[in-house]
Amino acid sequence: MNSEADLFHYSDAFVRFLASALPKAELVTLEGPDDTRMHVAVCHDRRFGKVANSLPFFGSHGGPSPTAGAAGKRELLSKFSQWASDNNIASATVIENPFDPFDEAMIAVSGLESVDDRIGQFTKLPASDSDDLDDALFSLFHTKTRNAVRKGQKLDLEIVNSVDQADWDWMQTIHAASISSLGGVVKGQSIFAALRKSFGDDARLHVAFHKGRPIAGLLSIVYGNTIEYFTPVVDPEHRDSQALSAIIFEVMK
Repeated sequence: MNSEADLFHYSDAFVRFLASALPKAELVTLEGPDDTRMHVAVCHDRRFGKVANSLPFFGSHGGPSPTAGAAGKRELLSKFSQWASDNNIASATVIENPFDPFDEAMIAVSGLESVDDRIGQFTKLPASDSDDLDDALFSLFHTKTRNAVRKGQKLDLEIVNSVDQADWDWMQTIHAASISSLGGVVKGQSIFAALRKSFGDDARLHVAFHKGRPIAGLLSIVYGNTIEYFTPVVDPEHRDSQALSAIIFEVMK
């Protein structure tokens, strides 16, 4: 198994989450060799027809499971192309795994007609037994990032991994206000409830308290050898305090 490429998007827990979070979508699993799979969600529109996405949720990475190998991936992508044709799919999108990208042969058999490039951000964390974990992380950061973290640390925050529903409600409220102000798509309470139900303790909300009041939070998903940065929030009154930088740094540690 390629542990770096085995992201949480390929897990059964994520499929359960999608089924709950996207009740109007039809979830389809294409089977490949050696128990490999490719998850696809289908939405129906009366005017435009069927739209298929692998995968369809806020930055999800889809395509064949990374254990398939090159030949297995080509087989699954070819099966996807035939499935899309047989089911009169009007438009299809496959978001590839950034650690396990497609080659030209895979793109050719997929039936996809255009390729779009996006930017992703990843940090390879230092070993947890580093003599000085703070210094090991700081060595990865730009000078401005180091200064932001140090500024946030001066607040003397209490950072906790919270399972308190009140803290989760607070996080969603701050998230909704922030995203709405930008004209974005808000994740509702039901989304976070489905995430907790599907991933259990691996869905971790860290909250930073200042003088007993929550001012920043970070929701992350732990899976295998990766931690997915899922939802960051900061109280608007403390946006310039760099409390969010401080909590991200602590969660990375």
